[in-house]
Amino acid sequence: MSAFWGRVQTAPFLLVLFAVLFTASAFADIPRPEHPRPDHWRDQWVNLNGQWNFKFDPDNTGVEDEWFKADYNDWPKKKITVPFPWESRLSGIEQPDYKGVAWYQRTIERPAGWEGKNILLNFSAVDWSFDVWLNGKKIEPEKGGMSDYPPHGYVPVVFNITDALQDGVNVLSVRVEDNTTPTQPVGKQVNWYTRTSGIWQTVYMEATQKNGLKYIAPFPTIDGNVEFRVVAFQPSDNLSVRILPDMPYDASGPSKTVPAKLEQTVETKSDHIKVKFKLDDVELWSPDSPTLYFVEVQLLDDGEVVDTVHTYFGFREITRKQNGDNPYETIHLNGKPFYILSALNQAFHPEGIYTYPSDQLIRQDVEDALEFGFNNLRLHIKVDEPRFYYWCDRLGMTLMYDFPCPWQFDADMRDNFKKVFFEALLRDFNHPSIITWVIFNETWGIPGVKDNPEVQDYVKEMVGLTKQIDPTRLVEDNSPCNYDHVVTDVNSWHLYINEHDHARRHIQEVVDKTFPGSQFNFVKGYKQENQPLINSEYGGISADMGDRDVSWCFHFLTQELRRHDKIGGYVYTELQDIEWEHNGFMNYDRSRKIFGYEEYVPTPDDHPPFTYRDLNNQNFLVLDAMNNERATPFETKHIKTALSLYCGHDGGKFPLRWRVWKQTRLDLGWQSDQAGSGWVNAKAYGMADGDDVTFVPEPDALYCVYAWVEDGDGELIARNFWTINTLSGDYSGEERHVQMMAGGDRKYIEAPEWYVRWNPTDYTEATGEIEQIPKENRDSVSVPGKAQLTYQVSLPSGVDLSKVKKVKLQLELAACSGGMRIDALERAGRFEKPEWRANRNPLHFPQTDVGNEYPSTIEVLVNGQVVKEICLPNDPADYRGVLSNIFEQAPPSVYGYLQRIYVPVSAVTADRSNEIVIRTKEGSDTGVRLFGAYSGRHPFPPSMILYESGQ
Repeated sequence: MSAFWGRVQTAPFLLVLFAVLFTASAFADIPRPEHPRPDHWRDQWVNLNGQWNFKFDPDNTGVEDEWFKADYNDWPKKKITVPFPWESRLSGIEQPDYKGVAWYQRTIERPAGWEGKNILLNFSAVDWSFDVWLNGKKIEPEKGGMSDYPPHGYVPVVFNITDALQDGVNVLSVRVEDNTTPTQPVGKQVNWYTRTSGIWQTVYMEATQKNGLKYIAPFPTIDGNVEFRVVAFQPSDNLSVRILPDMPYDASGPSKTVPAKLEQTVETKSDHIKVKFKLDDVELWSPDSPTLYFVEVQLLDDGEVVDTVHTYFGFREITRKQNGDNPYETIHLNGKPFYILSALNQAFHPEGIYTYPSDQLIRQDVEDALEFGFNNLRLHIKVDEPRFYYWCDRLGMTLMYDFPCPWQFDADMRDNFKKVFFEALLRDFNHPSIITWVIFNETWGIPGVKDNPEVQDYVKEMVGLTKQIDPTRLVEDNSPCNYDHVVTDVNSWHLYINEHDHARRHIQEVVDKTFPGSQFNFVKGYKQENQPLINSEYGGISADMGDRDVSWCFHFLTQELRRHDKIGGYVYTELQDIEWEHNGFMNYDRSRKIFGYEEYVPTPDDHPPFTYRDLNNQNFLVLDAMNNERATPFETKHIKTALSLYCGHDGGKFPLRWRVWKQTRLDLGWQSDQAGSGWVNAKAYGMADGDDVTFVPEPDALYCVYAWVEDGDGELIARNFWTINTLSGDYSGEERHVQMMAGGDRKYIEAPEWYVRWNPTDYTEATGEIEQIPKENRDSVSVPGKAQLTYQVSLPSGVDLSKVKKVKLQLELAACSGGMRIDALERAGRFEKPEWRANRNPLHFPQTDVGNEYPSTIEVLVNGQVVKEICLPNDPADYRGVLSNIFEQAPPSVYGYLQRIYVPVSAVTADRSNEIVIRTKEGSDTGVRLFGAYSGRHPFPPSMILYESGQ
């Protein structure tokens, strides 16, 4: 470690947030006006974002034709908006297909009061390589930390323009080249999503005196010791560093500061300085209390202050070790086991691609992830802008830091990767939110790692160098999908399975094969030690499975992972949809998806609604059942329970309680049915079994079992739900039920209701194109667009129509937007690019979301008479479509709205030709879905009910 820091002679390091010394009006026309480096900012700075001249150079003649000269003026009228990549809409250029050379130009001036100062021109990130001219003179950047040339793509490059800057107006010209080759660390810019090229982070100027602070690296430990390692731009005979208290940048989180100034003088000629000090009674950084210490770092030369940088740090410790008598290690935060509740976050945005449109939207992404219950994000194969890491630091979100991968292995790739990797590591070393460095993803850029010793040695070298530079974090060599770790601090694997039984078998196999000495999940010649086991990607809806509901698979897959104490965390894929990948908690435009748990799960009156936060929870109640599980009627059903306890309690004996609700083909919603209680002997930072949940089911019913654990004060510790059914047989046909009379003999008599039921697919006529689903035996019918379904319904032979007082139709109906919804999503930007649209497929049944309703007006006719006009508010698909998922006789997760339609008795005929028509009203073209007993939300088919009394 020390050897490396001794080598960091010239290279940019950590960056910072806001120095908001300008008024809001001064920023009015500047996009992304805030200071881009929250942990490394100076008071004197000028933002250079905004309108720049711009021109593509497809023939690469710009240098020869001297476009860099101050008097060159052949620029198109259309300008580019910096800092947005030229592929993006916000850039004003929006050319996603162009690869190659492009030029930027603008004028700059030395700000008043900066005379005689050292002036730094900062490019926060430019993809990929670039050159800079000032007034026609090419200027060279400061050197990189790991090489004699600047890094590219994702990390900052600094130019000292003091000598080149003239009084008055100066012309700044920039030539950028990006061919997005497989040897560049590009992540999913290749083969996946829209590329990012050109300037994509803030450009700005700063002023120092004759020298400046290049890197500031605080090494705090949770016992209060801090070592600041500081690198100056230039060595000098008598440098010193002073650490002073500073004010927090905002009031978004808890903050502290150092109590007094601390200073160290270095009498040897050096540009490296270390300052050590100790603080008493420190407050540790964690997601529950993200306390940051804000400081001002001054560089002095011969006692004169030559530079001042504002920064911060946090006291936190991340380790891997065993917990108590457990034989396996887990990840520990500040000495305590820390269960990882994570989402993959690729940090793309439909307007800016790699660049967020605003700082508020960065913060909002972090706040949304916290609201969903996640305590970690795996920032996936992207070095993001420093403000993203700042908001994670400030708000309390831990991070797995995934480096952008190349796509082939050769000398150019290794060279390019090191340029970005180590400079990014240095830049972001300071952020307490980062707990793990993830070097490679799914062997991208390291093909053949299973069998090629050269590739394996390279992976080992990168892990070793990373741990040498930063011994304070965990390092994962490769987040694998092919069971190919080499050397790693974290033993993770990927899982994309949408069948519950298959997922259960797979996860059990992973757990069984994970133990010290096992070769499972490691390349040949390498074995497991006792690294923590986590899942680093999982989901039921993978990238090529269409736009579908994720609430269903999130529930059962998360439960399967939480069943195993050996698994110390997970990374759900993903936080938001991206272009053609639709497995996010949010849509690409950040509008919210609706999971439906709140409405589906019946809870006692004194309990809050059940949400995804009950699943994304440090404490988790396991109900060990399958999502298509059937119970045997009249036999006691046992559901095993277990409590995974990671937060708020030290273990002990806790009450376990449950309530059971049911629906039948007669009921119109959940009816409270049974209840019970038991105990869980909980284990702190681990899992313990509880008593079984038990109930006795009846035939032909759908059950929701809701169970919870509470402490001695009645506060909820954890809760969960599960769906069990006893549905079987064909529910179509006529039927008269019996009912039990009150009284001693409790006789059964014939009920006054007659039921006539039919299957939705038994239509005699259908107008419109029936929507196909990937299963032949459908129990639903869906017709998008203009639609009409006609059914012939005959009355039971025993019905005396003269005695019938009331007739009711009972239907579960929804709109059926079909391709219309996808078209609307295209117009809204969800599929807008042609390359996104090419991925449309028959599995697009988008999850219900906020603000995207697709209503349909329906008319229901009986024997030609319109008996009801209905406005169906939407074409929903979320957890409430439980029967569609259990029996797979309807599109995934779709369901409808319960309709009770009273029909005039006079409209019904006693013969066998009652015609029931369900059709879209004239002018409405959003279609209709009709559900049966094995689809949708309610376990009954379309029904006509005739009442022989006036009830």
